[in-house]
Amino acid sequence: MDSERLVADVDELRDYGNDVSTESDGVRSYIIVSGFILPDGYEPRATDVMMMTDYQYPLSAVDMFWTFPHVRCSGGGWPQNADQFQEFIGKNWQRWSYHYTWNPAKHNLASHLEVFHARLANAA
Repeated sequence: MDSERLVADVDELRDYGNDVSTESDGVRSYIIVSGFILPDGYEPRATDVMMMTDYQYPLSAVDMFWTFPHVRCSGGGWPQNADQFQEFIGKNWQRWSYHYTWNPAKHNLASHLEVFHARLANAA
């Protein structure tokens, strides 16, 4: 079951104009932002980005990112720390192992997505 805070933070992502869906497997909640536009230097130009949490959100840190379809650098290689793949909710997601110190009083889904975008832009 999703916490009130998680529901509010998903709604905030939608308020920013994102196409957001959620799924749950009873243990985890998956938040999927569809059609996320990638900065120059990546192919394809857009992908779905998944974030994962659990019923303790926001106390449980939201960590890493997953994309589908898989993303490559324009030169053909895998982006740094994004060469592992995992099955979740019926898809083979590309895992981006980007970490930072999560602070539940300061961070939310929107700020987590901003971290992903900033790291992509800085790495390209």
